[in-house]
Amino acid sequence: MADSNKKPLNLVIENLGSPTAPILIGLYGTGNEFPSEKDVLKRYKFVPNGDVLNTTITDLEYGTYAMALFQDMDNDGKIERNFIFIPKDPYAFSNNARLTFKAPTFEDCCIEYNDKENLEEISMI
Repeated sequence: MADSNKKPLNLVIENLGSPTAPILIGLYGTGNEFPSEKDVLKRYKFVPNGDVLNTTITDLEYGTYAMALFQDMDNDGKIERNFIFIPKDPYAFSNNARLTFKAPTFEDCCIEYNDKENLEEISMI
């Protein structure tokens, strides 16, 4: 049963590549292998209507999470990559972590979601 007093996780996603292409989010908990596409805790799909996506996630328990997301420019459900596996679709990670020579870790991307910390602002790369 959902806790009616629990605040939703609010997401503000900026720097979109398109005002209408869907944004796919993989959400990971502490027990998931981040950022494996096969070990995602939950998946979300949101369609923006403008230059910024403001949305909420209401089906999570408070806790520690990390997100990997991308904007699906061709709407095929897969992130497009170049020949050295760098994403061609706009992408981002929670905590605005960046790719270096490898993907960021869960610790780089983790956010605390609770009644006081429930806003995540993310800028697409």
